Amino acid sequence: MISMYDVYMNKINVRSNFGVFFIIIVASFYITFNTAHADLPCGTIVHAYGAPKVIADCEDPFGVREAPGVSSAVYIDSEEISEGDVVSVAPGGTRNFYSTYVTQLDDIQIVIYKHEGDDYVEVNLYELVQPTPEELLVFAEEFFGEGIDLSVYLDAYPERNDNFTNEEEDLFFDFLDYVEARLLIPSLQAGVYTWVTRDFCLTLSQNTILEKLKHMIVPVAYAAGCNNVPLDGYVYALTFELVEGDVVEPEPEIDPLLLQYAPILYMHEDEDYFPMNVESFVEGSALWSQDGIGDTLLQSEENLTFEEFESVVQNDDTSNYYLAYSDPANGGTINLAEAKAKYNRATSSGEATTTVYVYKMLDGYTDEQGNDHEFIVLQYWYFYAMNNWLEQGGRNNHEGDWESVFIFLDAETEEAMHVAYSAHHNDGDSSDDILQVESVRREWEDNEVLKNGDMVKSFVSLGSHAMYPSVGTVNVLGKNDISSVDGQKLEINNSSEVHSVSTTGPVWMNYGGKWGTDKVDILDSQSGPLGPNYTNVSGHLRFHEPVKWAGIDQSSEFIISEPTTAITSTVAQVTMQFTDALQEGTVVTIDPHKEYISFGTTITDTTFLPRYYDFDTSMLNGTFEVEVTLAYTDEELLALELDEDDLSIFYYNAVTDSWEEVDATVDSVENTISFTTDHFSRYAIGVPEEVEYSVEELFDLFRHEVGETDLRSYQKRFLKRYSKFVERFIARDTDKAIRVAKRLLARLERKLEKFEKWSVLSQEERDAFSELLGKIQEKI
Repeated sequence: MISMYDVYMNKINVRSNFGVFFIIIVASFYITFNTAHADLPCGTIVHAYGAPKVIADCEDPFGVREAPGVSSAVYIDSEEISEGDVVSVAPGGTRNFYSTYVTQLDDIQIVIYKHEGDDYVEVNLYELVQPTPEELLVFAEEFFGEGIDLSVYLDAYPERNDNFTNEEEDLFFDFLDYVEARLLIPSLQAGVYTWVTRDFCLTLSQNTILEKLKHMIVPVAYAAGCNNVPLDGYVYALTFELVEGDVVEPEPEIDPLLLQYAPILYMHEDEDYFPMNVESFVEGSALWSQDGIGDTLLQSEENLTFEEFESVVQNDDTSNYYLAYSDPANGGTINLAEAKAKYNRATSSGEATTTVYVYKMLDGYTDEQGNDHEFIVLQYWYFYAMNNWLEQGGRNNHEGDWESVFIFLDAETEEAMHVAYSAHHNDGDSSDDILQVESVRREWEDNEVLKNGDMVKSFVSLGSHAMYPSVGTVNVLGKNDISSVDGQKLEINNSSEVHSVSTTGPVWMNYGGKWGTDKVDILDSQSGPLGPNYTNVSGHLRFHEPVKWAGIDQSSEFIISEPTTAITSTVAQVTMQFTDALQEGTVVTIDPHKEYISFGTTITDTTFLPRYYDFDTSMLNGTFEVEVTLAYTDEELLALELDEDDLSIFYYNAVTDSWEEVDATVDSVENTISFTTDHFSRYAIGVPEEVEYSVEELFDLFRHEVGETDLRSYQKRFLKRYSKFVERFIARDTDKAIRVAKRLLARLERKLEKFEKWSVLSQEERDAFSELLGKIQEKI
């Protein structure tokens, strides 16, 4: 156990040209003066050891001489203070005080003086506070454990017992050391103090000797070595006042990992609202209650201060409360124009500031094979005054909007593993919709995850503020989430205030009501969301269960321990039946992602179920054959208005950035769909929707797909020119021209066959081109 005294002593530190060094406070400065107090015009400097010193200069009692370009800093309760500051500390004072300093010479001496009248009285930091009998008993129980008569040692404390055996005496002195290590330094109580730092004593043992030789001449001469004899050097002094009263807990220091991985937000150029501080939103709102019949106004906008709000949170059950922002006098209504005007006024006045709330925690899971996975989770939360997605062409408007990005680090190595972005969802009370999704999760090394160093780029959708790893348009049940790179870029270092939150604080984190007015509708999609502590999408508390929220616990790694042909993931509802037995040591990974698919293109419009699967294996693609069976539910088909007979499987071709259809078999009794493959990638369940293309559009699509192949340039030019030649005959629209066009299409088909035979076109590419040419044949 490390005592508070040890912790304090370790906090006293200095910064040299090579880094930060920790020093022990020197309790006294041994200079003796024999001057009578009665003759002193400005009082005395009273040392803990030795006689007082006459103050010769009333304006500068300590002879301050600061080194050019060098400064000293003093911290009280982890907050840096300035000259003349009045600092509030807890009743009884504080022991949390330390300084940082850049040394020019070799030795640092720090002394703290309390003002008593005209005198400066040194605080004796070696005068440790002795334990009370109760504290001593606790120390003894900790040290000796059970089965030992503590009174023998407690009665002897702090002197030895003459009746001790040698063994008891050794144990007793070990106990004395144990107690001494837990003694506390004196606290700084209410009063005025001056903190004095002296930098002195040049030696020839430093690597910076050439630099220090300058200081032997300018501004004062030094001896080449001082053997700890204090010489005149640089002196710094800082005077401050401590006031004991109600303690305002200092905000926790931001963990360096949270700063290292802080996301960069890319806002849309037409975005109206930016992440803001909750204080501004609360003070612009009225507080309402939904208890009983009808809603009750608890605090009007004029009366609701942030302090009053936190008082309500501390004393009331707020689960049925809501904050009304845009129309505070009329709960349950939204006034878009007033919301924007109020937000603009708050930002212009500086009341609303761009803000991110951060939290670091540990979370993990045990997979189906019994493997434990532990993560450091870095949470970044963003609050918006409004979600005006409907106003921007989306599905809904609601007051208040909580969005987030989570980074998952391996708990042991601190290696980044996953990143999860809050996608489109409804965090109100009605979050049981079958199509609600939880997050967009990617592996850290996924090509889709864009980063600047360790900072991921998050693209914020216009109006809805849903987060995505890449820029573009995502279809969400017929409405689009649109992001852009042309708007403002928000970085934590230069455009955002950063505040730590936890499960218990600040006080507003315990507000259980809605951050926005309660507007009744079928899905509750226009009501304000719950706060981070209570956000629950699809049964998972995002703040408390980040691994489940991100779906990481759905991922399973199967390491084959004995030959088998079958793998079943009950978590992901996936079965695999291999043609040949998997050998011992083979690894197969099944990783489902529950999200609206936001990447890749399809030849025809396709409606996907809101999820996809990442399959991976230690085997090489093409060296195995497996039948994969995925599950679906009647409820999700009904919600998406899909016909079970139309279901198909698609795999994601990363080379062409497209989803390609795979032959599949539907079992409507078991609600499963199966397909056979010899390679693993991403797979999804969907229904292709046939689109009526004109002949011109089909030829354009043909030429576009030609351009995406690995054909040689001259081969691409041939196919494109030949297709335009065919298209001109079709455009003539005569019987003779159509007959010629059909013969030319047949020749084009034979050319594609040769390209496949020569292995410059894959079979999949050739089949896709044949399908397009077949559609053209049908139309002419």
